[in-house]
Amino acid sequence: MTTPLKNTAWRQGLYAVSTEKKCCLGAMRITEDGRTFRYGKAGGTLVPGGAVFGAAAVANHVSEVQTAYSNAAGALVVTVLIGGTALTANQYDDGYLIVQRTATGTQGLIYPIASHTTSAAGTETVLVTLKEPLLKATLATDYFSLIANPWASLVAATDIATSYAGQAFVTMASGEYGWFQTGGLGVATGGDTSAVGMALSPSDTESCLETASGYTGPFLGYVYGTAFESGYCSPVMLTVD
Repeated sequence: MTTPLKNTAWRQGLYAVSTEKKCCLGAMRITEDGRTFRYGKAGGTLVPGGAVFGAAAVANHVSEVQTAYSNAAGALVVTVLIGGTALTANQYDDGYLIVQRTATGTQGLIYPIASHTTSAAGTETVLVTLKEPLLKATLATDYFSLIANPWASLVAATDIATSYAGQAFVTMASGEYGWFQTGGLGVATGGDTSAVGMALSPSDTESCLETASGYTGPFLGYVYGTAFESGYCSPVMLTVD
């Protein structure tokens, strides 16, 4: 089952990194000064002040018709038919099962995932354990999508700006868990010389933030206090959360 927002007694400090998962991915943490953080997992080497991005959806795990498979209302373990791309361990833990389209009245329902079995070959069924039971039965004519948690495999990538997930807070290696800042006063590596008060978006060439002018979004915050210096960390007011 899902749990309410947690404000105290966190198992992992803000500056700590861990090879053990200690919180739900995406868990929101708000400090006493109003800064907001999300718990996530590094999918590559990350450095403080760098913009981080989540994993893209897997084409063969999205909008897959559930031919010959159905699930009863109230089920916590759901049979899901996927396409020809392997599904690895923990890939969708804390992610989501979405009923993408259907003729049965269940379209648009979304369920958080606790765990799942794996698929080495693809084009086969996997068992997905949900955190909440199915509200309605699903049928063989339904289409399912598996979507990873937005903070499940964060990288300092480029050209995937639409999946921006926050700012790296400490140095992290691939596979480590920690906190990523999404709101309040923080720091960002500048991709240009944006002036104070300028709205910011992710760069499409570097792991940094830059002036949002001419870019369609997402708009993440604004330059705070002093102008950006390209390639260096400067204060930024983040407004993602």
